[in-house]
Amino acid sequence: MSLADTQVLPGARRAPVHRPGSSPARSKAMQSKPGETSCAGPSEPRSGRARAPTPPGRAVGPGRLGDACEGARMTTSLNELAITGPLLTGLDLDGGRLRELLSLAARLKDGAAGEPAAEPLRGKSIALVLQRPAPRSRAAVETAAAELGAGTTVLSAASLRKPPAATARALSRDFDGIAYAGTDHDALVRLARAATVPVWNLGTDSWRPVQAVADILTMRELDGGDLAGIAFCFTGDARAPIAASLLTTGASLGMDVRIAAPVHMRPPAGVLSRVHDLARRSGARVLITTDARDAVAGAGFVHTAAWVTTDLPFHSLLARVQALVPYRVTGQLLRATGRTDARFMHGLPAVHDAESPVGRRLYRQFGLTGAEVTEAVYGSPQSVVVQQAANRVPAAKALLLSALAPAR
Repeated sequence: MSLADTQVLPGARRAPVHRPGSSPARSKAMQSKPGETSCAGPSEPRSGRARAPTPPGRAVGPGRLGDACEGARMTTSLNELAITGPLLTGLDLDGGRLRELLSLAARLKDGAAGEPAAEPLRGKSIALVLQRPAPRSRAAVETAAAELGAGTTVLSAASLRKPPAATARALSRDFDGIAYAGTDHDALVRLARAATVPVWNLGTDSWRPVQAVADILTMRELDGGDLAGIAFCFTGDARAPIAASLLTTGASLGMDVRIAAPVHMRPPAGVLSRVHDLARRSGARVLITTDARDAVAGAGFVHTAAWVTTDLPFHSLLARVQALVPYRVTGQLLRATGRTDARFMHGLPAVHDAESPVGRRLYRQFGLTGAEVTEAVYGSPQSVVVQQAANRVPAAKALLLSALAPAR
């Protein structure tokens, strides 16, 4: 593999790889290839020797995942401004806080939270600011709020004509929290900095924090072990917002995170720099490579996202298909994990057959059935996309409760 294919972050080392017939806990770390991106904790030598497993319950250091909000109330952030409120005193969400959030989500899902009030957020009102359609995130927040006793009001882009700062001040007077979905992440930043109530990021062109929490909750449920022992791989266009969210959240939690993507579709440099810092603090193992089979080896979860949309011109669609076909999730790629219990993950919607408009176009123009995943994988017992989708509700509940009822 050439230097053009790979990249190394300073002070990092290669994630351990599980091969067929070996035990994941005893797998040796392979020597890093020139230019491969990998990260590890600061106490580890820069060598190819096997990395000792992270002890269960290991403390995770604080990570910088966003900017503090100006004003009396500080912003704690999950992949850029997910929560504003008295969760931490002037600190961003770190790995320890993320673990608490995941534990709360799990308890809420199991119905074992033990709260004295059946509707702890009764009387609270949340504004859903939708600058773009976000049906799955919207449904999750509306359901979570209703089950906790809070009300929601949907506000479209057409109804919000003021600049973000003015909008934030107005909404802060009328609502107890603001949930935002849009294409412009900078607009969310400006809105959150001016708001005096909690702000949640339901998804922008840069981050998908609620989905990332739900996805890692799913991994936690299915693996049954400590997060530090979970290995997962994102394959495809790693510039996707969910790739950035999974990469940074996994690094903050000390997980074993792999990214397989073409060189020109790697995460942005700013994200990689942040991940390097998080991995050094938490002891996370991070690998970024162009080799999909290498990346999935030993992974318990293989994640991807949609490649294409119906409005792409032919030449752009052709270029994306040619670049991304080696990264589509097939039965062969899942077998390359070396694990019979490897699961497939996707935030939906997925192009897995020729039934959707995008699927029909891909089949008609390229003879390709499905895009980022085959129907055989998508419909298999290894697919956990339904569980992922369902977990958005407890993830949203945990976010709402953490900000609006912090004593819980």
